[in-house]
Amino acid sequence: MKTYLILSNSPNFSQEKINGFKKKYAVADVDTFPIKAETSIGIAQVRQTLANMKNRPLSGETKMLIIEGIDHATVEAQNALLKILEEAPESTVIVMTARNDNQILPTVLSRSQIIRDKKGETPVSNYLPEENLAEIMSASAGQRLELSENWIKTREDALVFLDKLTATLEKQLMSTQKGHVLIANSIRRSLQARKFLEGNVNYKLVIDILLLGFPQS
Repeated sequence: MKTYLILSNSPNFSQEKINGFKKKYAVADVDTFPIKAETSIGIAQVRQTLANMKNRPLSGETKMLIIEGIDHATVEAQNALLKILEEAPESTVIVMTARNDNQILPTVLSRSQIIRDKKGETPVSNYLPEENLAEIMSASAGQRLELSENWIKTREDALVFLDKLTATLEKQLMSTQKGHVLIANSIRRSLQARKFLEGNVNYKLVIDILLLGFPQS
């Protein structure tokens, strides 16, 4: 199998692994096909890249598909990848990166060799401050809508907020001795909200509904 999934919070770790695979398989830059998530990866982006890969390698004997942020790919985009994951020719190496595997389809995971960064930890800047999370949980419905109005001005704000919120909740789940079900449900809601955003649902509505659905402390 020449399909690899790098799970790490460190861009440097992921890039080192990518460079290592390029060297291992002697892949030239001209035979490298990158897909990078700015906010999300859509099916059109995947289909276009796969179409561009149909020809034989131009320099060496191997082509490489690099997908940075596969955890930000829509379900449709991940399904579009399945065919090449299942039937990748010998001349093709696939390398994907992700912060974690929570939003990656099981069918994609099962077809990948997973490389975990055991030393990498989520940087503090990637967490939602604990006081912000406590403020959400203690706020009334009206106050939560006010927080949403103050914090979320753009779709990008909403995506960043959801990523930080999910990271903080995951950290709480690992460190707390109680409330596991409530935290796990909040994580599930946050992941679902991100998928709605990737589907171009109104970002303000998504965040408002998410915050209103959280338990009150």
